[in-house]
Amino acid sequence: MKRRVLALAALVVGLGAGVGCATTPRDGGRVVGVEELPELQRSVWEDWAAGGEAWERRREAALGDPRLTRFLGDNLFRVMVGAYAQGALARRGQLPGPFERARRDLVAMGPAVAPFLVEMVVVADSVVSFLAGDVLARMDDPEVAVATAARLGAQDREERRRAAELLGRLPHARAREDEANEPLRGALAGDPEWSVRAECARALGARAARGRDREGARLALEAALFDPDPAVGEAACAGLVELGDPRAVPALIDQLEALARDATGLGPLRATHAALRGLTGAEVPLDPRSWRAWWSVNGGELRGRVRSRG
Repeated sequence: MKRRVLALAALVVGLGAGVGCATTPRDGGRVVGVEELPELQRSVWEDWAAGGEAWERRREAALGDPRLTRFLGDNLFRVMVGAYAQGALARRGQLPGPFERARRDLVAMGPAVAPFLVEMVVVADSVVSFLAGDVLARMDDPEVAVATAARLGAQDREERRRAAELLGRLPHARAREDEANEPLRGALAGDPEWSVRAECARALGARAARGRDREGARLALEAALFDPDPAVGEAACAGLVELGDPRAVPALIDQLEALARDATGLGPLRATHAALRGLTGAEVPLDPRSWRAWWSVNGGELRGRVRSRG
């Protein structure tokens, strides 16, 4: 896999002509010229270079052949990476270039290339990971979120962290949203690595903010405020602000009180205070008693707003 990732990061030549290089299926990622490809792959790639309706029909037909699907997925993504590395992105008002065309086709291919792109997110370098995640987010396919959530069980810490990060970027999974959120909540509560738990906190808040049912995420984030690692508590504060549910205010006040009592440092105190201000819009001193007094007067109104939205 590492060899494939390195190959994908290589620059693509021939972009000016609209034709990239391609890889042979079992050569460990060796870049070859279009003229060296087998006839079927060469014909498909030349159709992509020509574009138009004929290419779109050919692309749909290719989805029936797993080998052609993988060929196109690999090489369209290679075009994206190479164009990005060269700065060959279309500006506003310009016709789509290789980068935009390749991205559009990958999005259109959807679930057929999604597993490969998820793999790029969790194992590739940061640029390749970002570009693959961008395509997956544009697909807006619930299956992508569910498959990504399954990667939270991977052995490698960085794979789990990146899977959580991607879940924070992916659109709401509609009827399958619970299948994405349940693994996130489980990892937030039980992953052994603080960096994974912190990423899960941010992702859970972002995903719940896109839906209507926010209580499960709110409760999980409230519990994470008291995580043994301060960085996870700070991420939970950020997740609660993203979620935007003021019913979390009492838990945040409890956290503020515990932090002030234990003198654990300014960072967690400031993050908790920022979350309180972000959820309420109030400017109250960094003092638990002042916040409890404010909440006793204003909390009912804020909770009422949540009920009326729901």
